Amino acid sequence: MSKSGLRIPMFYKFLAGCVALALLLIAGGSYVVHHQTRMKARGNYLAKHFKRYLDYQGGLGRAAAAVTSLIAHDPTVRAALSGPAPGAVPDDQ
Repeated sequence: MSKSGLRIPMFYKFLAGCVALALLLIAGGSYVVHHQTRMKARGNYLAKHFKRYLDYQGGLGRAAAAVTSLIAHDPTVRAALSGPAPGAVPDDQ
């Protein structure tokens, strides 16, 4: 009794099975990772940060205006910031 079919050694059968399993795991893993890490549509997500930045700039402008208003309306501070009076003698002499 002779078998006339094609004989494939067990090593090649296991090799083909392992390679097929590895390919399926790699392809399935990359598919899952790709679809899980995709960014969801968030609309205009920078609008909140841009509004915060504009509020920050407005706060800085109000602070600068308050300081310059204080300096402009206080003669003592204006005199101190303007430097020594003309003809004044320095203190270290």
